[in-house]
Amino acid sequence: MLPVVAALGYATSVIHIYGLGPYIEPIQEAFGWSRTQVTSGLTIATVINAVFCIAIGMLVDRIGPRTVGLVGVLLTTGAFALLGTATGEQANWILLWGMLAFATLPVQATIWTSAVASRFATSRGMALAVTLSGASLAATVFPLLATWLIDTYGWRTAFAVEGGIWAAITFPLLLLFSAVRATSNPPNSRRRRAWLRHSPV
Repeated sequence: MLPVVAALGYATSVIHIYGLGPYIEPIQEAFGWSRTQVTSGLTIATVINAVFCIAIGMLVDRIGPRTVGLVGVLLTTGAFALLGTATGEQANWILLWGMLAFATLPVQATIWTSAVASRFATSRGMALAVTLSGASLAATVFPLLATWLIDTYGWRTAFAVEGGIWAAITFPLLLLFSAVRATSNPPNSRRRRAWLRHSPV
């Protein structure tokens, strides 16, 4: 179960990458922007992730992936939803993408793979493969979901609804699996504290 839940968490980290495509044309029409202007945020997100990835790895080592991942899912889906508030000013668009870029830092692959690797001594390769398949899941689900939501509600509302749907699916599963793992722990308090620190969900 852990690798499946981790895959959902990892998919969250790329919602802005695989989910943006269907929004490009309606945003171009709304603001009169070029495709380059619409997708400029992806460059911002990539640079910020590259610069701060080491810091996130250090944070995971310090407090464990559980808390980082839970907070990251909420921050990422919330920041993605805010893209629907774009005003048409390029500076506002860049600001929104800067917020989203920082919000995705706590859901990077590092968080989910470190958690899975710490739980699987055998079949670790398979467990990591399931976790990383979250990117393929994102590439399949997010464009389809975005297209349907845009056709149904318009692109502004679609951002909010898509972020809300994904948060409603992923966050409760992370919390639920966390509770199940906690109650299944042996009563040894030292082991319990160690799990609460290092579990991602």
